[in-house]
This record gives sequence, C-alpha cells and structure tokens, in this order.
Amino acid sequence: MKAEKFDEFASNYAVECNRALTITGESSEFYAAGRISWVEKALRRIGETKPRRILDFGCGMGASAPLFEKYFDVESYVGVDVSNPSLSLAEKSFGKSGRTFRNINDYKLVGEVDLAYCNGVFHHIPPSERPSPLKCVMEALRPGGVFAFWENNPWNPGTRYVMANCVFDGDAETISSGAAAQLLREAGFQVLFTDFLFVFPKAFSFLRPLEARISKLPIGAQYLVLGRKPE
Repeated sequence: MKAEKFDEFASNYAVECNRALTITGESSEFYAAGRISWVEKALRRIGETKPRRILDFGCGMGASAPLFEKYFDVESYVGVDVSNPSLSLAEKSFGKSGRTFRNINDYKLVGEVDLAYCNGVFHHIPPSERPSPLKCVMEALRPGGVFAFWENNPWNPGTRYVMANCVFDGDAETISSGAAAQLLREAGFQVLFTDFLFVFPKAFSFLRPLEARISKLPIGAQYLVLGRKPE
C-alpha cells in the first residue's frame, strides 16, 4: 500500500468517497455504521459479545472510532494506517483517552486484541504483499480473537461503478470473497463464515429488512469474511 497516495487525499478523502457514492444515495458514514453494526450482530452469532480491545487496521481519518464505542464496550481502540497526514487528522478529530492512532510501521501489538477490523484495505495492497499485513493482524490478536475482514464485492456492478469513479481506487486490485477467505486461511485464520451486505441503494431502502435473510447470496456491494485466531 502506497502511503503517498493516501497522504495526497487525506484532507478530502471523505469528500471524494461521498462523491463516488452519490449513485447509491447514501454517504460513507451510512456504510461505516452499517458495517460495524453488522459485525456486532455477527459476533453475537458466535458468542463473542464483549470485545473490549479493538484494532482498526487501515483506520484512515479515524471516523470509525466512535462507532465501535457505540456498538461495543470498548476499553481501548488502536487505529493504524500508513498515512501520517491521515493519522494527524484522526488524532485531531477523534483523539481522546482510550484511543490511539499510530503508523502501522511504528506500532506493534502482540496477543492483545479481541477484535481486529479492516475495510477496503487489502485491494490497495499488491497481491504478493498481502500475507505480511495479515501476519501483523494475526500477531496482534489474542488466541480466539476475531478478525472482521470487509472488502468490496467485485461481482456487484454498483461496486465496480463506484470504484471506477473513485480517484483513489485507480490502482485497486479487487478481491473476490472466495479469494479473501483463502487468504485468511493461508494466514492461519479459521474462517467462520462470509456475509454479503448492502444490496439495496437508498431508492429501494424499503427492501433493506430483507438483507439479513439474503446475506449469504453473493450480491451485496460489500462482504464480510469473519475469521478467528486459533486458541
């Protein structure tokens, strides 16, 4: 992942992201809240109801930090990223006691994290380089800790349209859900399940109550692969 690209867009990342999402009728904040809410439900399905130590891998400007505190009883939150300007903005906007923002290369956690989370990070990492950050996540998790791996679904035409119109996704290499699950297995994770979310744009929001029922169909704009570090 090239820090320079995200350094360039740090100050207007949200603006560019929301511009690309215009076709959906929703903002990036809507999708961020939807992902973390879905993770909370997914963890309840496996009996993991109280993750207190959170790692936000590829945290960007840190906007997800308060969302974790909304859905979980967070004791400590660590957001890591490659972009120092993004981290400075995160600290300015969301910094407080219990939250830490650090460069990935300067911060190491070992066996301390209950829940690791990432969203749309790995499509910015060349395929040959993906095992290394997965190893970092694995090392950070406690035995039995959970990794919520979110990525964009390349089989969804809306997703492809949004990425094609997003200035910082020009060099992205999308990952299918099957390939993502395999990546996690090769890194040593136990893959628990894959869910697909965000099927209906705002114009069809009245259909969104159906999403939980069809979450196993590979039609959502994003997918979650939930993995666990072996005990």
